[in-house]
Amino acid sequence: VLEHLQKVHGGWIASKGLDRGFHLNRDGTFVLRFPHEDGDDSGRIWTSYDAAKKTHWISVYKHELLGRYPLHQGEGEWACMSEKMMMRDTVDRMVERISEIDRKSEAGLG
Repeated sequence: VLEHLQKVHGGWIASKGLDRGFHLNRDGTFVLRFPHEDGDDSGRIWTSYDAAKKTHWISVYKHELLGRYPLHQGEGEWACMSEKMMMRDTVDRMVERISEIDRKSEAGLG
């Protein structure tokens, strides 16, 4: 996830200030925090792992929960190959969703 964000969306990450709000947890999950606005929590992107469902998630909160996206789907070589494609698509959709919300907010529509 981090590699794809850096390679494909590095400029977007920097423009949103997320490059200054990175925290890597001991379990390998991470948090990217949006810079605070007027002392308020401006949001974050984070990963988590649901041990019961054996599923990795990436979630987005920006003034409200914008989405929770699965990153893991199945076992085996085929699942591993399709999982990489799924992860990339998921991250791309998440970035687009945040950008869409930001555009609406800037235009006074959100």
